[in-house]
Amino acid sequence: MISAQLNENAKFETEITNGTHRIIADEPTELGGKDLGLTPFELLYASLAACSCITMKMYLERKAWNIQHLSCDVTSTGENELLKTIVIKGALTDEQIQRTLTIAGKCPVHKRLEDIYTIKTELVL
Repeated sequence: MISAQLNENAKFETEITNGTHRIIADEPTELGGKDLGLTPFELLYASLAACSCITMKMYLERKAWNIQHLSCDVTSTGENELLKTIVIKGALTDEQIQRTLTIAGKCPVHKRLEDIYTIKTELVL
């Protein structure tokens, strides 16, 4: 279970917890917040980025393919469009890289969000 509770002493600061871990969400100062944490949409994009990285890493480990670096940035590019920029550094063939990118699109958050968003993926080597 995820719980969110507004801080009574702040306009938009919200504590989010799962009972074990705690994060803060807020709005930027130009929207009346204090910019103390990620905005709700940034949290959504962070979920997509994290899930993509975790899914790719699980796949890479299962295949025993060696990488030195793996990251994913998510940017909103339009009303219902997201861009995932994936960086993979390692000794992978072009075929292995393409397969890993395909797996990135199969993470559970990506699959859930693609009903709402067009999600484009680009690779940076």
